[in-house]
Amino acid sequence: MNLFDGSERNYTEYRAPQESNFAFLNRSALPKFERTRLLLERWFKEYPAPYQTALGTSFRSTRNTQHWGAFF
Repeated sequence: MNLFDGSERNYTEYRAPQESNFAFLNRSALPKFERTRLLLERWFKEYPAPYQTALGTSFRSTRNTQHWGAFF
């Protein structure tokens, strides 16, 4: 299981006001967000396997409060 999809990213602008934080982080091609995705994926791989599904689902939520809760 991965937090982010493997799609090609070419969006180099910043988050649109109506866009969820996860959706933006998942599609941004900006180098600082690429580094963030790589670090988060590395941490996620070390998270206990029985709990990855619940954490991943919350992290990928389009509800920012749920996403940030999983993030922190």
